[in-house]
Order: sequence, then structure tokens, then C-alpha cells
Amino acid sequence: MEMAGRSEEALALAEAAVAKVPAEKLGAVPQLWERYFRLAVAAQLRLPESQRDWTTVDDLLDRVAASPDADRLIVERRRIDLLSAREGLPAALEASDAALEASPGAAALLGQRVLLLTSLERVDEARRLLEGLPDEVRDS
Repeated sequence: MEMAGRSEEALALAEAAVAKVPAEKLGAVPQLWERYFRLAVAAQLRLPESQRDWTTVDDLLDRVAASPDADRLIVERRRIDLLSAREGLPAALEASDAALEASPGAAALLGQRVLLLTSLERVDEARRLLEGLPDEVRDS
């Protein structure tokens, strides 16, 4: 639906689906809330900067994080994605530093950091990060 230029309809449907899930169970269905997250971020980015309101996206991540079944690393990665969209790549990279300090060796966070570095055209730094990864992280 989103691909067919019906992003507003897709967003409304995803929002309705997320609203039907009890808050304590929301973290158990990342395939649902992550889709809604991506649609909501895209909707905000289509607006002029002065009209953007990130409250809905912030609230979603807070609700998911409060769910006992939430994967903390997925939530952290989406928070970094949100920072990238809202405040730019440097802010996201700074948050990535903090996330990796809290969870060193987390493959998903390391992968996200490589993508942030390459997006900032810091390819040599990304390459050094990849080359320095332990085998168990590289193979995960």
C-alpha cells in the first residue's frame, strides 16, 4: 500500500493495528510496531520542518520500551534512527556511541554504526570498525 502512493492510508491502518495491541504486549510484535514507526517517521519527514511533531513517534518508542517483551536493542536502534531523521546523522552517531558503550559487541548496533559512518562519508573509520570486529560478532 505504501508503495502505491497511499502512504497516509498505510499509516492510518498501521496506527489502528498498533492501537489494538495491549501496551504490555506491543514489544512482542516488532514486525507491527516497527512498520508503524517507519511510516510515522516518513510522514513527519514529508512535512516542512516547522510543522513536524515527533510526539507520536516518541510515544510509540516509549510504549514499546515499557513492554516486558520488548527487545531493548531493537528499541535502541529505532531511537537512533529517529535521531537521524529528527536531528541528523551526527546526533545519531553520538547516540550510537552511547548505545555501544552500554552494549559492546552488539552486532546490530555495530552494523548500524557502520551505516551511519558511511552515510557521513567516514568510510575509512567504518572499514576500521569492520576489520576490528571479533569473529563471533562478524559471524552473527
